Amino acid sequence: MTTAWYTPHSFSPIPVGRSSASQDLEKKEESDSEEEAEDEIFASVEYVCSLIDGEVSRGVKLERIVVGGFSQGCAISLVTGLASRYAGRLGAVVGLSGYLIGGKRAREGRRGYLRSNGKEEGNGNRGMKVFLAHGTKDMLVPMRVFRKGREKVEGALGEVEVHEYEGLGHATSGVEFRDMCEFLERVVPP
Repeated sequence: MTTAWYTPHSFSPIPVGRSSASQDLEKKEESDSEEEAEDEIFASVEYVCSLIDGEVSRGVKLERIVVGGFSQGCAISLVTGLASRYAGRLGAVVGLSGYLIGGKRAREGRRGYLRSNGKEEGNGNRGMKVFLAHGTKDMLVPMRVFRKGREKVEGALGEVEVHEYEGLGHATSGVEFRDMCEFLERVVPP
């Protein structure tokens, strides 16, 4: 069996390296005028879906496909898992130090996913698994932004595996990767 790893480059609308980055993120999250950022996220989601299309055409089963990302990659992965043509059909979604966008298109996609599966908020798909991890000292994506997104994901899917790492900033750690690998070993069929 072969494993494919795709590491697309970022198309980030989030200003990295500015002290006001987390404030900018919160403004985008609370603003209804986030269409441009949402369009960029959905363009990235479509790119990820095209990679999934390629793997499916080669015979890879959807329950063996995992999408994941760090920071904005987390947002793209969550939208792919909840509001794309593959909503709820993947094996798993992994989100590290990220957030869930709150734009109209993403909200409608999540609601459409729930309706198409005959589900209500909090009683979503039990097939696709989600792993979310975040550092308590993340200054780019504050904990309140992460937790708000986590609540929306749980509202759509039900149970989500969540890890919060005390003292970790907008970074990854060995412990986080160990937890992620243990999650993947449990949820992706051999």
